[in-house]
Amino acid sequence: MQQIVNSCNITEKTEFMITDFHNDCLTPYDVADELCVSLTTVYNLLREGKLPGFKVGRVWRIPRDASERFIYALIWVKPKDE
Repeated sequence: MQQIVNSCNITEKTEFMITDFHNDCLTPYDVADELCVSLTTVYNLLREGKLPGFKVGRVWRIPRDASERFIYALIWVKPKDE
């Protein structure tokens, strides 16, 4: 990381912000573990836009707060009356 910081002329404050942002993001593996679902299910939710996330290159990242909001919404969803 330090080589990247030096070569890109990034300040320590920027490095902290990047590290802090990285700590606030989850991988699909983390979310699958939290939700007790398969990794395929998490990827499907991401592709369908049901779970907010973004790609960094080919890798998905899910903001921690988006994951928490998704879980909260699952808990409080009321079934449709049939």
